[in-house]
Amino acid sequence: MRDPVTIETGQTFECEAIGKWFKDCKESGRGPTCPVTLKELKSTDLSPSIALRHTIEEWTARNEAAQLDMARKSLSMGTSEKDILQALSFVQHIFQISQSNKHVVSSAGMIYLIVVMLKNSSRRVPLSALETLRIVAEEDPNAKEMMAEGDTVRTVVKFYLMISLGSGSKLSLCSMSFPNLKPCLKRLAQ
Repeated sequence: MRDPVTIETGQTFECEAIGKWFKDCKESGRGPTCPVTLKELKSTDLSPSIALRHTIEEWTARNEAAQLDMARKSLSMGTSEKDILQALSFVQHIFQISQSNKHVVSSAGMIYLIVVMLKNSSRRVPLSALETLRIVAEEDPNAKEMMAEGDTVRTVVKFYLMISLGSGSKLSLCSMSFPNLKPCLKRLAQ
């Protein structure tokens, strides 16, 4: 729930969900009702539940911070391929959903940890790491600058050359798992 609202019965719902419920009631020829009590409503007015919204936002921020910390640990320790892929997927997700998370990801040393994953011996981890770097570079100019420092670009180019010049199986894996590798590198370098 992101946008809690209360209807006249005192029940609280996600704004989008109750709006859809009211629309369905109207389309079926019924008057608006409360989905919980099934009581017919006099009004479809929605009252924002500000206290609940703040509680949800606070919980979400704490939960995302804890998950980000777990992702950082998964990327910095010798964990399983599955855990690393899950951590990279979470970093991609967290980076795309919140402006404040972008700063947290960048300032937490995550970019360096993601670059290190390009050197992972797994076949899937480096591809996922490169996709994560693309998303980070696309969404955050400061992160792009951080990637330009050190040997990040050199590592990306080495990874790309390994894939391009490697065996046919690596190349086919690359084209299957990451068909837009060249455009990704171009966008990362811009």
